[in-house]
Amino acid sequence: MLVGVICMTPNLFLIDYRNLFGPLDNQTLVRVILCIRTFGNFCNFFICMEAILFWYISEKIFKAQPKMDDVGMAECFVFFTVTLSAGLTLLAYSVGPLHHYFLIKYTGLPFDLSQKYLLDPM
Repeated sequence: MLVGVICMTPNLFLIDYRNLFGPLDNQTLVRVILCIRTFGNFCNFFICMEAILFWYISEKIFKAQPKMDDVGMAECFVFFTVTLSAGLTLLAYSVGPLHHYFLIKYTGLPFDLSQKYLLDPM
């Protein structure tokens, strides 16, 4: 549930702000919000892959009912998910053309003054 909130909250904020007030002027804020969104997307992907692999290995290969202890295995999955997602977020932030496209989209560069927004801040 937390990963879903991490994935969707930045989208909600960026889209609502852009539709109501126009593009954000602060590029640093947009970069941070996009990094949070990318981190959430990677976490979501890895959690799904870990669940599928855990089920497949325990159910199909070992022919046992999948059981996860509260401390060891869950903490291992959390550590793996967070570290790998953080590393891939840094990579996507550095070289990802999609990240730069979103940065341009949400900051409004190049400025398009022909669009009318719902609320005029000035």
